[in-house]
Amino acid sequence: MSNLCFQKSGVYMIISPAGYYIGSSKDCNHRFAKHLAGLRNNKHDNLIMQNVFNKDPNDWELVILEEVNEHELLYIEQKYLDIHAGDVMCMNMANKAYHPPIWPKGKKRGPMSEETKYKLSLSNMGQKRTKQTKENISKSKKGIMFSKEVIERRKQTRQLSGYIVSEETKSKISAKQIGRPKSHDHREKIKQTLTGRKHTDEARYKISQAGLGRKHSEESKQKMRESKRQRDLERRSI
Repeated sequence: MSNLCFQKSGVYMIISPAGYYIGSSKDCNHRFAKHLAGLRNNKHDNLIMQNVFNKDPNDWELVILEEVNEHELLYIEQKYLDIHAGDVMCMNMANKAYHPPIWPKGKKRGPMSEETKYKLSLSNMGQKRTKQTKENISKSKKGIMFSKEVIERRKQTRQLSGYIVSEETKSKISAKQIGRPKSHDHREKIKQTLTGRKHTDEARYKISQAGLGRKHSEESKQKMRESKRQRDLERRSI
């Protein structure tokens, strides 16, 4: 990591292999050192920068964009943010210049913009998590049912980022679901979701092919008979 600034007041740019960050300080050298300290300790306030640093901590550089009087720092920084804040490579989470906030312990930050969420999502891609972290995430997600709006938003994010699920991943997901018991509430929610849904000819063909040669257990046959009997009774009562 190199440093091209020595106790200068101005607007700076931190350049990484995967993006850049724009800031200002009356002592750029000291400010850059604080950025690096937070990143190395995995405690940086900027989650996008932290994710990028965790994936590749090498070749982070500091470059002075403009030497500025201490009283005009935020004004000049804003001029640069107006130009760069909309860039996907820009790691700034806010598009407004302001003094670094001091967050009281336990206080939640304000809501993120859609642009910031998208950048944060991109910075997380390709990041390898430990087994313990995966288990903690899994436990925290169990029992959560996402709304249709959230599911649709996730689909749009994946499409924008070019995310494609590989055939290998699809096979792993499918294998994990086989034999997995579903609660009554879960089955009812699936039923409500599928009610009124029409399959395409391609989907029908795939379902047909998947069922070829499949043998149902006696329990499944009994459930199918009961289900058919119930449907027949409902039709007769109409």
